Amino acid sequence: MIESNLNVTDFFAGPLGLIAEQSASGKNSQSESFELLRQSVASGANAIKFQTYLAHEMTAKGIIPPIKHGLWKGRDLYDLYEAGQTDLSLQSDLIAYCEENSIPWFSSPFGSESLSFLESMGCSIYKIASLESTDIGFLREVASLRKPMIVSTGAKTINEITVIYDEVRSSLDSGFALMHCICDYPTTNESTNLAVIRQFNATFDCPIGFSDHSRSTIVGALARACGASIFEKHITLGVGEVGLDDGFALKPQEIAEYFANIKLADVMIGSKRGNKEFLSEKDNRAYRRGLYFARDIAEGEYLSESDLTSLRPCLGIDAINRDQIVGRRTRIKVCVGQPIDWSAVD
Repeated sequence: MIESNLNVTDFFAGPLGLIAEQSASGKNSQSESFELLRQSVASGANAIKFQTYLAHEMTAKGIIPPIKHGLWKGRDLYDLYEAGQTDLSLQSDLIAYCEENSIPWFSSPFGSESLSFLESMGCSIYKIASLESTDIGFLREVASLRKPMIVSTGAKTINEITVIYDEVRSSLDSGFALMHCICDYPTTNESTNLAVIRQFNATFDCPIGFSDHSRSTIVGALARACGASIFEKHITLGVGEVGLDDGFALKPQEIAEYFANIKLADVMIGSKRGNKEFLSEKDNRAYRRGLYFARDIAEGEYLSESDLTSLRPCLGIDAINRDQIVGRRTRIKVCVGQPIDWSAVD
């Protein structure tokens, strides 16, 4: 079990958290759910995330009219959650499979009953979904367990996120991460707003991630370039009956590409310190311009601008030092075309 004083990223096998979320994609089918697990691991994910909830923890039947727009247009909210909830017996089997095969797993609880179930299963880290994260009472209940928490920030103002951050950090020290998220399914390119990740990194002292509801396979890499270090993406087999999350989930081959693009972006970003460094270009510094004598010059002459020229490669003094050479005297007789060396001038 991870202690709350450890960074959330210690949970993942590597510097990046690459999370494949099953959610409702298994459609409560044992064969599809276990195949999703196997495909998630094969895709390069280093953690599996479930959603654990019971419909009555989420809403009450008939509390609002059917959903008016989006992926689930026309669905009753209670019926939607009832259709999407994973059978707890099946989830127990999936968790047991993860434990037996050393696959890191965690889940999003959506109420006290689902939280109690996850505690009985030994869940070591909790994810709080965007639309639950303003429930301060539930946040406090989860935080009181002193386990690391990942909190999504969809449909919130920066002030609301600050309240959530202060509330959870007061209990968990460093065992906390925030996820940029857009609560739109699927998220359009125009709504993705990845620049927020930079704002979060500048504002909050915790790892920042990206919970992605788009259909893009490159957006995770762009989020990495913006500073995200944890990535959560829904996976689906995309076969048979359409699952509730299939409209914004990726198939195994697509999510493998998604994670590979993130890893490639991480390599291409380079220095984690943000410093300009010489890597593969180091040996090519010699092909920069260097200073050369433009004419034969006797010993003791003062050098003017016209006495110097710059050519590739740099075999002596780099051309960036031109102003330090003009006005100096030669110590020896020099020839036209000779590289200028510090030993040749006073």
